[in-house]
Amino acid sequence: MELQPDAPPAPVPSDSRDWSELPLDALTLVFARLGAVDVLMGAGLVCHSWLEAAKAPELWRKVEMDCPWWGAGDFEFDYPWNAMKDLCAMAKVAVDRSNGKLEVFLGETFVTDEILNYIGDRSPSLKGLELVSCAEVTSQGFTYLVNKCPLLEDIELSGCMDVGGDAIVATDRACLRLRHLRLVCTEITNKELMAIVDICPCLEYLSVVNCYDIVGDDALRAKCAAIKTLELPTPENSDEMSDSYDYTETCNDFDHEYDYF
Repeated sequence: MELQPDAPPAPVPSDSRDWSELPLDALTLVFARLGAVDVLMGAGLVCHSWLEAAKAPELWRKVEMDCPWWGAGDFEFDYPWNAMKDLCAMAKVAVDRSNGKLEVFLGETFVTDEILNYIGDRSPSLKGLELVSCAEVTSQGFTYLVNKCPLLEDIELSGCMDVGGDAIVATDRACLRLRHLRLVCTEITNKELMAIVDICPCLEYLSVVNCYDIVGDDALRAKCAAIKTLELPTPENSDEMSDSYDYTETCNDFDHEYDYF
């Protein structure tokens, strides 16, 4: 019997998939798993179809942005200010792409009053706001935003030293739907905190951490008795807080262990 030559091996198919042809809905689901910065600087620049997917308003209902250099420990003498400006510009693009449907904004370090004004003017549906270690945010910018966003239900402020207790009280007059309030390293007093509780009938969660002017005494706890979830310093802890603490350093250390809501 004449032997037949071996058949040539079948060619291994190359990965010729055209990722640009993925349906818009599928691309949007993929991009939703990326951060805002990754979409704006990477995925949205690949091709025209990916850019169109990156512009879908539903992708920008929640925007979370931070400065990747914060806490690196080696930027004291060469701080990336240009990068901070780029983040501000990207935040504005993210707000624009939401087409008025932005519901949650979380910003760390780079946020300024200008950004808050921009969000307030374009985001009537905003329900959640979290700001962490934003040295360029003041009471004026914070108050402007919350007065423009009456649907706010969740507010978290951590280490924003220039947002005073009076601004937070004014905020709660504007946000009658407020349900969730977390304050970390904020200069607020017992009197101001009790005023907030009086103003906000829907408040269900209140956490006050490392706010050195707050004393968790019986009067404050009685005022907060109707709040379902309450976190206040004990009177003993309040007494132990000394003026020798480095307020800024303590708050910055705390911020990096803090989980977003």
